[in-house]
Parts: sequence; C-alpha cells; structure tokens
Amino acid sequence: GRSPQPGPSQQVGSHVAKALRTIIRGEGVAGLYRGVGAVAIGAGPSHGIYFALYEYMKILLGASNDERHRPLETSIAAAVATIVADAVMTPLDVVKQRLQLAGSPYKGTMDCITSTLRTEGVQAFFKSYNTTIIMNVPFVSIHFATYESCKKLLRKSPEDEGLVTQIIAGGVAGGAAAAATNPLDVVKTRLQTSGTQYNTSSSYAVLKSIVSKEGYGALMQGMRPRIVFHIPAAAISWVTYETCKKFLSV
Repeated sequence: GRSPQPGPSQQVGSHVAKALRTIIRGEGVAGLYRGVGAVAIGAGPSHGIYFALYEYMKILLGASNDERHRPLETSIAAAVATIVADAVMTPLDVVKQRLQLAGSPYKGTMDCITSTLRTEGVQAFFKSYNTTIIMNVPFVSIHFATYESCKKLLRKSPEDEGLVTQIIAGGVAGGAAAAATNPLDVVKTRLQTSGTQYNTSSSYAVLKSIVSKEGYGALMQGMRPRIVFHIPAAAISWVTYETCKKFLSV
C-alpha cells in the first residue's frame, strides 16, 4: 500500500529544520544571527518608550492597579505605545529582514543602510510602517489584554502573583497574538523584503496579490515557528519587565 503523506504540521516542521540546516551549512551558526546588530541598536530605546507610554496610558485610562478585567483600556494603552515605538523600530526591522534574506548582498548593518538609502531612498525604511501598525495594533491588543486578564485569573491577589503566573500568562498571550496576526506578518515581511516587486506600499494590495497568486494558504506561512518564537519570548519579556518594575518599585 501507499505510505501515508506527512500532515501540514510535519511538513512545516521539516521546512523549519531544512531552513536551519541550509543556513548553518552555508553561513555557519553566525548566519542565524544576521541582522541582530540592527535590532540591538533600537531595542533598548524603543522598549523604554513603549513600556513607559503603556504604563502612563493605563493610569490615564484607569486600568492600573485594578483587579477588574479591563481589556478595552489595556488594548488602547498598548496600541498608543506601539504606534510611537514602531516609528523607531520599523527602519531597523527592515534592515534586519534584508540581512536575513538568503544570499543577502549586504556585508553588514551599515552597508545595508547606506545601500538601501542610495538605491531606494529613505522611504524604503518606512515602506512597511503602515502595515507594521496595522499588524501590531491587533497583536498588542490581543497580547496585552490576554496577559493582564490571564494574570488576574491565575492569581488570588496582586500580592500572590509570582513567576509561574507571569510565565504562563505571558506564554499564552504571546502564542495567541502570534497566531491571530500571522497573515499580516506575511504581508509585512513581503513589503520589507520585496524591493520594488509589488510597486506599492499598500498592505491590502499586497494581501490581494498574495491570495490571488498563491492562495490563502500562503498567509499561514511561518505560523508554527512564529508561535514557537513568541511563546517563550513573551514569557521572558513579561517576567523581566515585571521583575524590573518590582525592583524599581514603579
């Protein structure tokens, strides 16, 4: 009889493993960290702006130190913070994506910045800003509202909140937000890495183009590694943030 065909999850898993092997074989382990310099430059300032604004907006909207579930207020606070912080991070995210492309022609972060400026102009760095906002606003709305509510469900009181609560709530929130916004992440990545292929900065036009040429399945590309990345990343991020907040008595 015929051997059973691998299911979608097995196929995606094999694609991830194959991509890892190809990168390591061609560029060594260092190839997995291409573009990390660009992210490191902006990560500190943008995260500082982000969380400072988030806390300020929570106080302004009356969602701070409250045991009631406040998904709407939390979502608005997170959305405002992300719109401002993404103005800092989007250009550096473009550089990171271009450096990570297979066979990337750039020697490093500065070479990518100068070459892109020379050939495509400053607008290339903000080409995906609208899409980034369109994607990140629902992402942070789901992420932050889920985290804050999850925390309240898992703990008996704010004093009872510990590392385990923060890890579980952070992981659940990160995974849920990553899965829900994967299609827009595909559109954003295409806009950032396509150069002039799509001839537009409209996320809707690119979305339509992907669906018509490749089908709806193309919007699910990369979902599994995205979820696998966001679960621990969100858990670590929230634990670090909550620990620093407690240490600084903010």
